Amino acid sequence: MLCYFSLDIASARLLGFVLYDEWNYLYSIIIICNWIMRFGIDASCRIHIANAIDDVCKQNKYYEAGVKLQILVSIFLIIVLELVSQCGISYLGYPVKYPNLRGLLFLGIIYSGLFSILSCIKESFVGFISFKNLFLVTSIEFLGCTFMGIIGIFMKEEYGLIIGYIVAIIFAIIVSLNIRPIRIKIKHDSEDLKYYKEIIKYALSLLISNIGALVVTEMDTFMLGSMCKGETGIYAVAKNIISKATNIPLAICTVIMVRYAVIRRDEIYQRMKTFKKTITVNFILLLILSVMLIICIPVLLVYMYGDQYEASIRILYILIPYFVLFGLTAFFSTFLSYHKKAGTITLATIFMICTNLALNFILIPKKGAIGAAWASTISMLPYALVLIFSTFLLWRNKIKDIGV
Repeated sequence: MLCYFSLDIASARLLGFVLYDEWNYLYSIIIICNWIMRFGIDASCRIHIANAIDDVCKQNKYYEAGVKLQILVSIFLIIVLELVSQCGISYLGYPVKYPNLRGLLFLGIIYSGLFSILSCIKESFVGFISFKNLFLVTSIEFLGCTFMGIIGIFMKEEYGLIIGYIVAIIFAIIVSLNIRPIRIKIKHDSEDLKYYKEIIKYALSLLISNIGALVVTEMDTFMLGSMCKGETGIYAVAKNIISKATNIPLAICTVIMVRYAVIRRDEIYQRMKTFKKTITVNFILLLILSVMLIICIPVLLVYMYGDQYEASIRILYILIPYFVLFGLTAFFSTFLSYHKKAGTITLATIFMICTNLALNFILIPKKGAIGAAWASTISMLPYALVLIFSTFLLWRNKIKDIGV
């Protein structure tokens, strides 16, 4: 989070208002590509590894199958997305609105493919409960992006920035595969194929959730950049602060929720009590962070980014409820995913997607960045309610099964 803010502030200052606006439009497209490239494989791999906690051999086989599958899918999607994007580049605002978009998008899709591979490895570390390795690789990734990105800006502006991202990701992947290597096998027996099938089968169930995540996180920025030139950077500053602030509850979620992947019959009641405490503490933390954002950001935002981004303060206030709801739903969606309730998450996600897109189409042309912020916040509410209710039902059914 600190590295991201450092690089984001440096980008806003060094690129200037116009290039920073174009960069954020590009970055919203890259984030969308990231979710597509991941294809749900990284989450599926993590879930299968966590569920096989008592069988190290099985965990390793899921890891190897997941990473290899992610590499194949990423290569295929890089080719497809490069062809589609270059053919339809004019619909994205090139060259009238965004004159550098063609070359930047070409490099951005390569970055997304590499990012998805690294994401699969990192999610696997979560499944293994190997947080030291996760911390090491994540530190290398973000420190590398910050360091190489700033150097890249001085050398080649936006092009240098995306190249810096690519170099950092490649280095992080190399380190990751040295920590936990994968074997290269020419032939795979029926047992190997079973692991591939299990991962891809559940990944397809999670794919809709991935699409929903990209809608919530970046579709508003993308649509704003397409409909209203000049407001993307202003909106992105507020959205970046909110989205990176969610790293705090997400970090807690990553560490804690993997321990709920397997719940044995004799510990259901005790686990439910600790789950309630976890959610309560997380909610209090989110409220404290919200108050801190409301108090501190108006002063710090203009100081860090400059007077041109003063309009971002109002947008940030509108996104505060979105921040609280997003932080809460991370726990519920992760819990449901570990217990193979992808169907429930999918239904909630589809409803959220429809709500978000409809509100964006209605509000962005009228209110610009303010409309995009309201669309994001409002669409999160029904999604959160469905996940909370579904989690409650899951716990109730588990307790009913043992007759407590």
